[in-house]
Amino acid sequence: PRLFVNSVRDNVGGQLTTNGKLVFAVEAATSEPLSADVDFRGIPSQKPVNYLRAYDVETGQLKGQAGGPVGVSAGGPVNPLAGMFFLGAPLVMGDRIYVISENDQGIILLQLKATPLLDDDGQVDMRPVRSQLLSIPRNSLATHPVRRYAGVIPSYSGGLLICNTVDEQVIAISAEDHSLRWMYRYPGNVSIPELERGFAVLGNAYNAQQSAAVDLASRWTDALPRIVANRVYITPRDSDRLICLDLQTGKELWTRARGNMRNLAVVQPERLVLTGQRSIECLDAVTGEPIWNVDLEDGRISG
Repeated sequence: PRLFVNSVRDNVGGQLTTNGKLVFAVEAATSEPLSADVDFRGIPSQKPVNYLRAYDVETGQLKGQAGGPVGVSAGGPVNPLAGMFFLGAPLVMGDRIYVISENDQGIILLQLKATPLLDDDGQVDMRPVRSQLLSIPRNSLATHPVRRYAGVIPSYSGGLLICNTVDEQVIAISAEDHSLRWMYRYPGNVSIPELERGFAVLGNAYNAQQSAAVDLASRWTDALPRIVANRVYITPRDSDRLICLDLQTGKELWTRARGNMRNLAVVQPERLVLTGQRSIECLDAVTGEPIWNVDLEDGRISG
């Protein structure tokens, strides 16, 4: 059951990005990630950390890594990102590599180098060039019910990096100087149980296990911001809303309830197509108004 839950809920481990020479992946910091110790509430007993690794696209050889537990060294270059948890695979734009991560200081947007080291058999330097604090989250990574599984990757358009923090905020950062351009706060569905403090849950769940069941049964499956025609479409893992924002200002253009939809499958300048487990819906991309919907009589939608 634990293997099934992690393979279905965790988007981070299934993400790969590339610059044509290197393939980037986020991987667990232990060889047994599914047997990590948890306390009686289902919360990890140790602070979550993981690795961002770069592999040669032709040979599959490991060429560089960042992150991992503090104090652990593989004998390679200095690792200033030890103690980080990378929330998703990086966005790769030529020689610029952007990744959203989290540590004790908060949720951070990092720009990495990933450039070759001299006289080191093709190894790459994974040290950060720039960093920008995005948010000091209300609930830590260990106690938040879904952020560590969401697989958040920045999106880029019009000189802006759009970052969905899965902390009830969407933040736009300038790719030129890493300055904050705008922030939008959305209504989330994460709460603290009344009878037990110290951890957060989805909706009205009363413990971490029930919250995980809610997440499996009904959620947005992908938190990637989609950008088209100067509009940003947000499907937050920690919210039951579909949100449309103006790219340059962050102004809310429209929002609507997710309903039984789970995926934003198609994004075009004039039309959006959403899918649920047994239904398909088409919306006007400009207004968010429904155009048509179809319920399947047999079978279920997958993928």
